[in-house]
Amino acid sequence: MRILKLKFRFSNSHTDAFFNECTVKNIFIDLTNRCNLNCIYCFNDNIIHGSTHDLPLDIIKKMLIDSSNLNISNWFLSGGEPILYPYLDDALHLFQKYKIKPKIASNGSLLTSDIVDKLISFGVGSIQFSIDTLNEDKFINLNCGEPQILKNTINNLIYSINTPLRIVVSTTLTKLNLSDIYSMMIYFQDLGVDSYTVYLYTPSTNQPRMSKYAIDFSELPFIVDSLIEHYYQHCDTKIIDTDLFWILHSEIYKKWQSKIDLRVHNCSAGNTFSVKVNGEVSPCICQNSPDFICGNLHNSNLCEILKSQKRKDILSIYTKVPECKNCNYLNDCRAGCRSNAYIFGKSGLISADPHCEFFRLYNGKL
Repeated sequence: MRILKLKFRFSNSHTDAFFNECTVKNIFIDLTNRCNLNCIYCFNDNIIHGSTHDLPLDIIKKMLIDSSNLNISNWFLSGGEPILYPYLDDALHLFQKYKIKPKIASNGSLLTSDIVDKLISFGVGSIQFSIDTLNEDKFINLNCGEPQILKNTINNLIYSINTPLRIVVSTTLTKLNLSDIYSMMIYFQDLGVDSYTVYLYTPSTNQPRMSKYAIDFSELPFIVDSLIEHYYQHCDTKIIDTDLFWILHSEIYKKWQSKIDLRVHNCSAGNTFSVKVNGEVSPCICQNSPDFICGNLHNSNLCEILKSQKRKDILSIYTKVPECKNCNYLNDCRAGCRSNAYIFGKSGLISADPHCEFFRLYNGKL
């Protein structure tokens, strides 16, 4: 799955590959667990703080050999911080050889003009900058970095916007930066980024250090409605993509569907998978827990893993959630986010997604 999000578009010229149950479209590759920041919300937190690991080039080559049989549209290179991957140039040479234009997901602090120009020369198609605040004090608390790193990131973003690359920005929503997001949305639109994505906090483990900063589930519907209102008032494009599937059957959707092209997508675990830095493959970007792992590229290839019974079982698990079995919307929402259900529920993979309850309770409270 993708991390749950609202993608506010500032341009209508690009369409992402969203859920299609029959095809695999997106692959996220964790190149390394090295990172120069220590973000408190990181869903790879347990990997980042382990011993250093870098995905072997042989594994990348193995995937690219398989790529001709998979028809994958989007290859995302992430981490950790992918710019710290010691074999990045060699990996990009491989993508170039196979005529694939990968996308980079980065915190942006190391994307100097020289690095950006090099990425362009290798055929990289787009870069996602992760920027959670423009406030230096909040940056220290949220991302555990020095203020100069934030300044470097903004300078790198401004340079990148003026290149042929498609540039997008993302922010992870916390109590610390909620008030910043409204002004950041306008700031990034004025700079000329293609879209601005607000991610909900989606942990791979229940991280204690995020406990006082995580937005309560009960507050999310009101925040979502407020962010849509702000976008509607200040942005001209009027297109939002979201996989907050519960919106579709809430008063929020009824309120905005005639004013905004509010495109609601299901969880993308069916057409997305993630390769972890140790070669394990999961249908969920956020999860490397054993219950989510479909196979390992050290002893299998992509085609074998994607056709495996384990993957089929994980993708059909939504039909076994007791609270959802008789719901009229089950085939639409696929029982919500399995990662959040797994972390916050009491029944593992067949737990109910806690978000659903609060979006239903929100009905009638606008």
